[in-house]
Amino acid sequence: KNVENEGLCKKLVEQVELLTCEVRDEKLKRNRLNEAYKRLKSQHVYLRRKVGLNEENMRSENKFESESDLVKHQSPIVESGVAFEDRDIAMDACVNAKVKSEIPDEDFEELS
Repeated sequence: KNVENEGLCKKLVEQVELLTCEVRDEKLKRNRLNEAYKRLKSQHVYLRRKVGLNEENMRSENKFESESDLVKHQSPIVESGVAFEDRDIAMDACVNAKVKSEIPDEDFEELS
């Protein structure tokens, strides 16, 4: 009976160690994700300031009734001579490319 109890105790200790490692790994993963979120939020705030967007601008933009009104009030961000069919998509692509280049891929490799 003692041999059985020792075997059960060893199995339980192994399970506890395995679960402890899993919890530690999840905490590290959560911390990395939290740090990546903070960097992304910081970049978002920086980019909003750089383009001149703040809460007041966003509220006034929401009040425009039609897309043509919005286009009249937007300042062109692209260089002269460069035209895009949809400026919002073009701007989003530029911002996404810049943000992606500023966040190393290894920050997200272990998150999946």
